[in-house]
Amino acid sequence: MSSVILCLVAAAPGGWTPLFDGRSLSGWEVFTGQPHPQFSELELDRRDAFRVVQIDGEPAIRVAGPLWGALGTKRRHGDYHLRLEYRWGGAQWPPLDFRDSGVLYHAGKRDGVVFGGAQPFTGPGLLAREQGLPGFFPECMEYQIAPRQTGSYGSLGRVVVQSKERRFAFEQEGWNTVELQVVGAEARHYLNGSLVSRLVDARFEGEPLEEGRILLQSEGAEVFFRRIELRELDAFEPLPPLGVGADEDPNPRIELAELDAEWAPLFDGASLAGWERFLGPEPAGFDELDPDPRRVFSVVPVDGEPAIRVNGLLWGGLMSTRQFEDYHLRLEYRWGRSVWPPLHFRDSGLLYHGFGRPGMVSASAQPLTGPGPLRDETGWGGYFLQSMECSISRGYTGGYGSLGPVVVERVVDERSEEKPAGEWNLLELRCFGDEAQHFLNGELVTHVRRARRLAEGREIPLTRGRLQLESQGSEIYFRRIEIRAIEGLDEAR
Repeated sequence: MSSVILCLVAAAPGGWTPLFDGRSLSGWEVFTGQPHPQFSELELDRRDAFRVVQIDGEPAIRVAGPLWGALGTKRRHGDYHLRLEYRWGGAQWPPLDFRDSGVLYHAGKRDGVVFGGAQPFTGPGLLAREQGLPGFFPECMEYQIAPRQTGSYGSLGRVVVQSKERRFAFEQEGWNTVELQVVGAEARHYLNGSLVSRLVDARFEGEPLEEGRILLQSEGAEVFFRRIELRELDAFEPLPPLGVGADEDPNPRIELAELDAEWAPLFDGASLAGWERFLGPEPAGFDELDPDPRRVFSVVPVDGEPAIRVNGLLWGGLMSTRQFEDYHLRLEYRWGRSVWPPLHFRDSGLLYHGFGRPGMVSASAQPLTGPGPLRDETGWGGYFLQSMECSISRGYTGGYGSLGPVVVERVVDERSEEKPAGEWNLLELRCFGDEAQHFLNGELVTHVRRARRLAEGREIPLTRGRLQLESQGSEIYFRRIEIRAIEGLDEAR
């Protein structure tokens, strides 16, 4: 252990303390290395490398990217739970041809010792002086932030660790949540609530590495950080409860849409505006396929008009950025050709009244009654919102399923056949109060009532929430997605 006195943030036990005050870089210090040779002709202002800006209505720290270096805490920390959100900006700088950043931790006092790229899992990395290269970063551990690598681990300098676990978790468009738990010489990395890396026996020059500074990396890409907070931690603990408390607002930051009686489009035919992606961890056995998360959802022309293509290779969903209540929703869908393992049949779904954090539900719905299974308590395996489901599946399209702690009463449970392969089907969802009706090609398939979410031994009416178009192993297309307000189920018939 270093002889430097460890300074922890003053906070009540279990309480969060902000590391970013929203106004300034107080408590932080900047280090930037020499500009890359390709930037010799540019006038780079070191004062602009890290600054406070407003983005999406909140203060954030903007990391410009062209100057490599880091913004580090002045204090050293150990035994803590760190939580922050990040999102990429639009700028990207050579020599890297991909977005790259990171959260560095257990850093020593000397900045500019390490030249660049982390050495995954084992280390040690290359020291700049030994290679005759400029230095940018301290010797430390790294929570990597990069496409297909976010949440993975890297050693910078003479740091060595043992990796006990490494899993895939994908970034989402917009803001992503990073969580880092550190106890002694062990660490766990989470991305959007999913466990990605578990590390033990961290050492520096043979001695246990248990504390140090925290830094936000600048490494060639514009990135924004916000809601940076930390609390003391005595032992590793699970992330906050997977469900939503009985008295909590299940969607506190999701706007409730104002609808009227006229049909309004939810798909503009040109983009995925009004929707956001969520993808769960990469299924086992997909290493050779190398799926691209950016291509799971796309806008393509089909049969002469625009549609949303869901390729189905990775599981997750396209979620509405708003929530809805008392509405009539209609859309058309048709199946594509591809079906991916582990399923051997076509499967998708229209989820509604979705609530809570994305990716809380691990897999398939439980028909009719619920509640469905939540993901692994370690944070592994989540794909879908806690929600109600209008199933889209051969032989069960229009059927009902509960995803997560949701229960309903069945009124109608019929079957209706899809149209032949290659033809478009009309799917309609009518929700009013705690009741819902599912229609396939004009025929009533399902009617449920007394929809409730379960929390803390209580049943709370479930009458609103987000929509989600499922990606679950099958290629499928959606088009003509529109919604209107209703004043009762009879009004929609």
